[in-house]
Amino acid sequence: MGAILLVEWPATDPARRRETAGRLSALALRDAERLLFTAGDPFGDEPAMVLAASFISPERAQAALARWRAEGALPADARLRVLTSEARGAAEPPLLLFP
Repeated sequence: MGAILLVEWPATDPARRRETAGRLSALALRDAERLLFTAGDPFGDEPAMVLAASFISPERAQAALARWRAEGALPADARLRVLTSEARGAAEPPLLLFP
């Protein structure tokens, strides 16, 4: 079972937003199986950025979070979630494959 790590932090300051996104993206590329995305939410009550990275297990995601905390890379006001994930195959109806 894999894991998705979500890190969300306030993005009211554009310089902080870019710096944090760059730092966390680099760490995710180093530690995660895959960096899924970084995205901004400019329309919420408080602008925020979200980073999502996939890991091969929840334990690996927790270990990466521990390293990132030890390195001081996570903003103090970041919200963190580790979600378990399962791969799902996309099944196409035969009619769409063979018109």
